[in-house]
Amino acid sequence: MKKLSELLTAIGFIVEEGDDLDGIVSGISCHSQEVAENNLFVAIPCDDVAKHIKEAYESGAKFFVVEEDCLKTAENLSDDIYIFVSTNARQTLSLLAAAFYKNTPKYLAAV
Repeated sequence: MKKLSELLTAIGFIVEEGDDLDGIVSGISCHSQEVAENNLFVAIPCDDVAKHIKEAYESGAKFFVVEEDCLKTAENLSDDIYIFVSTNARQTLSLLAAAFYKNTPKYLAAV
């Protein structure tokens, strides 16, 4: 688990003093069916992205990264969620995962 403000700072988001970003992120997912309580959901653009955003919210996601075209869908969910807009959700997902899961090896060998 990590503080939201720590994750955002790690990926280059400017967190200003007084911002209420001390929520605890319990995990990161881009699959709405795998979301758990207090997860950060990254909405990867696809034909069903609006449906996936709603499913993630219903499964307990409190933090959302969306691209501009999905912002309205996320804003209409609730007032008690955090929404961040990214120009590239896939890239943001990779940066967040690297910040969240710090104990990954520097190099991976794949066959």
